[in-house]
Amino acid sequence: MKKKALLITFVLVTVIAIAGCKPNWTKDPNTYYSSISNTANMNPYSETLNDSSTLYGYLTDALYEADFDWEEAIANDVADAKGDFSNTAALGYNYYPSMASKRPVPASGTENNDKLTSKELYDKVWTINLKSDLVFEDGTPINADTFVQSWKYLLDPKLNNARAVNLYSSTSGLPVEGAEAYYRQGKARTENGAPIYLDGANEVKYVLDTHSIVEVDGEDVFIFRTLDKKENGDPIYATSDSYQVNLDGSPVLVDGVKVLISEGLKYVWASSFEKLGKDDVAEAGDSNRYGDGEKPTGLSETKNYPAATWESVGIKKIDNLSFKITLTVNYSQWDVMSYLASATVGVVHLEKYAAGLRDGGSSTTYGTIDNPLVSYGPYKLDTWQDGVVYAFSKNDKFHAKDNYRIGAVRLSVIANQQTILNEYKAGRLDVAGVGGEFYADYASNPLLKLSPTTTTFRLAFNIGGRSDGKKQNPILADADFRKALYLAIDRDEFASEVRPPSEAQQGYISNIYKGVESAENTYRESEPGQNVFKDLYPNTSGYNSTEAKRLFDQAYNAAVAAGKIASGSKVVVDYVMYEVDSNRKVAEWVKSTTENIFGDKFEFNIVGLSDAGIDAAWDNKDFDLTFGGWTGMIFNPAELMAIVYNHYYPDYILENGFETGELEVLFPLSTSGQARAQDVYEDFVVGMGLDPDVDDADKVYEVFMDAFNKYVGGDASYAGVYQNGYYALVVRDILDSIVDGVVTATVDTAGDFASAQFAADYADIEADANEITAAIELALLNEMISIPLITSRSAAIYSERVVFEVPEYHAVMGWGGFTYMYLSTAE
Repeated sequence: MKKKALLITFVLVTVIAIAGCKPNWTKDPNTYYSSISNTANMNPYSETLNDSSTLYGYLTDALYEADFDWEEAIANDVADAKGDFSNTAALGYNYYPSMASKRPVPASGTENNDKLTSKELYDKVWTINLKSDLVFEDGTPINADTFVQSWKYLLDPKLNNARAVNLYSSTSGLPVEGAEAYYRQGKARTENGAPIYLDGANEVKYVLDTHSIVEVDGEDVFIFRTLDKKENGDPIYATSDSYQVNLDGSPVLVDGVKVLISEGLKYVWASSFEKLGKDDVAEAGDSNRYGDGEKPTGLSETKNYPAATWESVGIKKIDNLSFKITLTVNYSQWDVMSYLASATVGVVHLEKYAAGLRDGGSSTTYGTIDNPLVSYGPYKLDTWQDGVVYAFSKNDKFHAKDNYRIGAVRLSVIANQQTILNEYKAGRLDVAGVGGEFYADYASNPLLKLSPTTTTFRLAFNIGGRSDGKKQNPILADADFRKALYLAIDRDEFASEVRPPSEAQQGYISNIYKGVESAENTYRESEPGQNVFKDLYPNTSGYNSTEAKRLFDQAYNAAVAAGKIASGSKVVVDYVMYEVDSNRKVAEWVKSTTENIFGDKFEFNIVGLSDAGIDAAWDNKDFDLTFGGWTGMIFNPAELMAIVYNHYYPDYILENGFETGELEVLFPLSTSGQARAQDVYEDFVVGMGLDPDVDDADKVYEVFMDAFNKYVGGDASYAGVYQNGYYALVVRDILDSIVDGVVTATVDTAGDFASAQFAADYADIEADANEITAAIELALLNEMISIPLITSRSAAIYSERVVFEVPEYHAVMGWGGFTYMYLSTAE
């Protein structure tokens, strides 16, 4: 299943002193001066922080790169010539070869340079052809061997590179055949991040997740959410993903849910439930959570992935300047280029990388100050003074050096924002961030650049229990209470006074998102996108203190009547945050606002934690409410929401206790959309090796289940059939659910359908995308899993000598980067 990579954004601040400057210091006319926090490693394979990315961005290149599509713009009368930015917002973009000599060539041999064709040209096998003049800064040639060996390092099971996922995952990269098996060999097999333990000949899948007590047919029943269990290698399935047992641990059958459990098989839930104690979860509707890292009683040995050879990986040299990649599923030429347009799947200097290997090959110094990255990009690193400065100069051996007009870059190590601004005012920096408390002083400055982002910050609820033993107030589970908090937030004031220069955000999708890449307008501008808020006071960005107080009192009285809280007692909500000034300001504002509205029956308890402390609190769900943000690609927000707000993707979600994937959604699907879906279904069936004119849905399901069982059993060669089958079944369910043009689905299936449906354009694609996005967003808002607050905007002030050719922010290309800017003082 192909899903775009996402990134959760957290605000971490450190303060580092900088070296003093000489009184007679003057700027070099050819050098661009900026600042950055201290960074210990620039290795693109292992590092994921933004500062590392900024640094290695100067030193690296990619097979393909995004740029404005001037040919398209001129043909559509959007521009008169290359470089005409009179209609910046309307300019499209395309992918172009950078290190590659041409677009990827499919096994069919079809070659093209057309954007539309590239989105419709699918294949599993692609040939990458390289330019003949590629070298590192020291003259070492870059050829097919460099890429093959570099990618072998990237996927090395010992190195555990964070970016290896970009070459094996169908959710965030290119699923290269055999790559996942090679990378995972010898590691403990996991599911949803939890190891699979062995109990004799039996497997026990230990999945940390929520559990609760509910009443079924008059009896208290303990619910533990997991996937399948296995006995002697044979899966034990249920028609629901909830396994239900009585309080004494014995299995039960509930109407509509068939649970098959054999006698004598040890299950993790039994020991964990006893450990918690029945008194802790005795009340119907109450809930709790197991502590992360617990090991099942009596189980110690993990089931590991089998050995795999590099020869089984679908990365093969053809000749000195070309290599072939074989994927597990069909990808479009456009997607192949987009996933190869990053230094995270670039190359490393093989000699330096090998020389840096340590600890039996499980780590490397490559990218550190002791073994710096060897450049094959537009600049080379001349000076790295730890905690002081990073200095770069033009790399004359770079194949596209003439595209960069800034001769050198100097980044002083400064993390404190006031210090950065002081250096800018003194003329020693060309740029300084002026967000937050500094924004008001620069809001009308003509040198200010505001950059809208996809980052949406929210207050995330945990209603699924805590692992620290602290009992949550049961009122958290009341949707009226959560909605009361939503309505108590004056987002306009928050955006302008607390986190300027942000934009008030009522929903989970920021204002720059488009339903699909080809959309003419943003999702938020569409009628479905606006209708999401029709019952949430859109004229005041979701703020209504009177209704907030009414809902709070209603939830409070209901909890008293049900005996869940004592009359007159105070509702205390633990708000957990990373302790820095900016976050403290947010917390104090929310505390003052909510306590003012709700009165003396409510307390907003602020808990400030260290960097490690907040990570642990988020991992273990030791909070009632917390503050976090996420950012992702600006297209296909339906798919993005289905990932970010889904407990099956624990790396992205902060919210806990909500079964968001199962929420029902309804949306219309156009006639052209239904025809497109039928074509998509048939394509996936063909990808399974079946004939859609002969094989019915039952046969598709049978082949899918066989491939799935073999895939989860450790045989990654079945990944392609399993993934094609999964999508085929999703699309079939969507088509079968249509009544009078309206689809009935879940958030999960709607998000996966969007992933499959919008891979290529069709007549009503924008309208369909907006409807699906709105349906998912509305379901999440009705459940009120979190309180959207703002969309962030970065604000930076530049010196007069920095010239931007792009006059306004572009949704994809931003301000154009170094290829579209220069220094007016340059010689």
